[in-house]
Amino acid sequence: MTHLIVEFQGAKIKVENRGIANINIRNFFLNYTAIYANQIGSDSILVGISDKPWVYLDVQSERGLEMLLVELPKTYNNFAVVEPWAETVIHRFYGGQIFDELRCKKLCLSESDFIKSAVEDRWWSEREKLVIGPLRVEESAYIQANHKYADFTDEPYITDRILKGIHFGVRTLDGQLVAWVLTHDDGAIGFLYVMEAYRGRGIASKLIERVVEEHFKRNLIPFVHIEVENLPSLNLVQKSGFKQVGDVAWFSLKE
Repeated sequence: MTHLIVEFQGAKIKVENRGIANINIRNFFLNYTAIYANQIGSDSILVGISDKPWVYLDVQSERGLEMLLVELPKTYNNFAVVEPWAETVIHRFYGGQIFDELRCKKLCLSESDFIKSAVEDRWWSEREKLVIGPLRVEESAYIQANHKYADFTDEPYITDRILKGIHFGVRTLDGQLVAWVLTHDDGAIGFLYVMEAYRGRGIASKLIERVVEEHFKRNLIPFVHIEVENLPSLNLVQKSGFKQVGDVAWFSLKE
């Protein structure tokens, strides 16, 4: 895809393909409709709703961002995937009214760097008596009730991601879901979770392997956002070949 065209109130906003640099905004607006959009020169700001209205930026200069913020309605106060320099501009523009901040490292994986799990599928499934397959919509409530970041998601969001994204679950032979991975509204791999009783068996590595392979089959770039303090998850994806490409944050502004 060379670029993405986002339509809003008769206007067409062109979002260039800048690879991993703006993959989030391109992925998000492939699946969600813009409820606000503005473009000044080559800089754009778009708002769309998944679990809530999210402001996405595709800007390359402080001046361009400041001009877009002047025209952005104050009701749109949830910012997604913001780079440190842009967060500084937003913080200055709004007078420091930032809260509910989530800071993450952004990592991506090229096919040439991909390191598969050392455990063979057949041997793993026969030994552990577990099987991997797509998630089901009816499992949304169970996932919401049992994953680490339940405060940041809800059941409709998880259902939406099962319907629209890439996902896999690990189940016992009698069908009990014990681990899962999905992609978020911007295409990032996430929601990786293994029930405590099933940890230490290579399940997380197998799920990463499977979701990455599915990305490559679809000619997509696998990428993740991991909290800066979450060293186990960082180590896990780095063992698969993921490399850090930047730091990003999600946050809200006080109304």
